[in-house]
Amino acid sequence: INQEGMANPANRFHTWIYKEHPEVNCIIHTHPTYVAALSMLQIPLMISQMDVCALYEDCSFVSHWPGVPVGNEEGILISSALGKNRAVLLSHHGQLVT
Repeated sequence: INQEGMANPANRFHTWIYKEHPEVNCIIHTHPTYVAALSMLQIPLMISQMDVCALYEDCSFVSHWPGVPVGNEEGILISSALGKNRAVLLSHHGQLVT
């Protein structure tokens, strides 16, 4: 086992989500091309097609992304924005689903 590596510091904000949302067991944070393009519109996700009904009234929105998520600011921002929802669309960034 290689014990010289370290966790990616960009996942620090995940610890904030786990702390503020104890019901969360898993976090998926990704930047697929189409979600990244959608996030650049800087508008909340509008559920208007049946294939995304699972996110109806369950996807929060962050209108301003502060940058590389290595500090506490992003953790506070995302865990607060998530609220009671299971997903959050991050403007100019990507999406996070719990």
